[in-house]
Amino acid sequence: MNYPNRIIKAGETNKAIVKAVQQKLNEAGLGPIEVIGIYGPKTVNAVKLFQATHRDQNGLPLEIDGKLGSLSWVALFGPGTVTVTEDTRPALVSIPEIFGLQHFCIGAFKKLQKTWIEKIRYSKQVIA
Repeated sequence: MNYPNRIIKAGETNKAIVKAVQQKLNEAGLGPIEVIGIYGPKTVNAVKLFQATHRDQNGLPLEIDGKLGSLSWVALFGPGTVTVTEDTRPALVSIPEIFGLQHFCIGAFKKLQKTWIEKIRYSKQVIA
């Protein structure tokens, strides 16, 4: 079964998803859990036990919360069950824009600095 692109947790109403989770937990030796499609306390505890004894694809520990997000789902169902989509939205600021902004800020600071230096020099001439 493929990941449904949402966190599966206690109270999940899609019985087919919950039954698939319960079946996988039983297959992983974390049961026996009745495969009835209700994500109750026994399923939550079995998911927590699964998370405590398994790692994500990068070898990092899973969060032990009794909920199935994409990382726990992949660990339970396998890597081909989560669809990865490429984010095609543009970045808020591109690298050239950052450098342009940096040069603008440096330029503005230098102008401001020059203005203040001129004011200080002028004030010294008036005082002297």
